[in-house]
Amino acid sequence: METIKNISNALNLSKPSLKKCVFGGFMAGIVAAILANIGNLLLGSLTGQSYPQLNLMSITLSSLVTNLIGSMVYFGFTRHTKHPFMNYSVLALVVATLDSVFVAVNPPVPGFSNIANPLHYVVAVTSILLIPYVARGKKD
Repeated sequence: METIKNISNALNLSKPSLKKCVFGGFMAGIVAAILANIGNLLLGSLTGQSYPQLNLMSITLSSLVTNLIGSMVYFGFTRHTKHPFMNYSVLALVVATLDSVFVAVNPPVPGFSNIANPLHYVVAVTSILLIPYVARGKKD
């Protein structure tokens, strides 16, 4: 538990530039896209379900856009809150949950949420882990 506090404190102390945050969002978007596409393939093969809406391009574009927006939100948190890492983590998980609830309640086709909803959390957790880390960068 003490290690988590140390990491959180280190992430909260730095004030990265917008450029570093956006770069972190881009890198997180690429990693999230790769992981989400792999997750889509694995979940599809495990469940035997496949949906044309969940394809390489849509997952990649969604992951990149989501993380670029998230990087700007994180930048705002670093400037206006005392605990940007914690605030960003909570917000990312809340947004992933709201999106998952929306997809579960209004699926484009039956069973769609079985594949899509876990991917929301793959992208959110990747964003939480990478944007603050990459944005903080090397200490000068």
